Amino acid sequence: MSKTTIRFIKMSLIYLALGATLGGLFLVYPRLLGLKFAHVHFNLLGFLSMMVFGVAYHILPRFQGKPLYSDRLADVHFWLANIGLLGLVLFDAAKAYGSTLPHTIPLALSGTAMVVSVYLFVANMWLTFSRPIPER
Repeated sequence: MSKTTIRFIKMSLIYLALGATLGGLFLVYPRLLGLKFAHVHFNLLGFLSMMVFGVAYHILPRFQGKPLYSDRLADVHFWLANIGLLGLVLFDAAKAYGSTLPHTIPLALSGTAMVVSVYLFVANMWLTFSRPIPER
């Protein structure tokens, strides 16, 4: 497996642990319910999406008998997705708990980073499948 694939899978497991921990803490400390956005995003964008990205980068090109279009694009996707997700969670948590820090622009930038990272994944997969199958 590529280094980027392994990174996506490992991060997905970290996000699963974070999401599950927050869910459990909600039962014990209801005042943490302001972190529901973090809980949902750690589980869906963090665990589920990162796992799908990691497994897809490993398996989908092999199903087609083609190399991945760009490992570099996958690497940029990894970093942008994680920066975007962590920004979304941190700035939303600051907003939820009344921080005086400005949060609208950082939240928008974080969300944009996440969306752009998804576009990078789509482009990388699309270009991978658009290549001719190598001769054997």
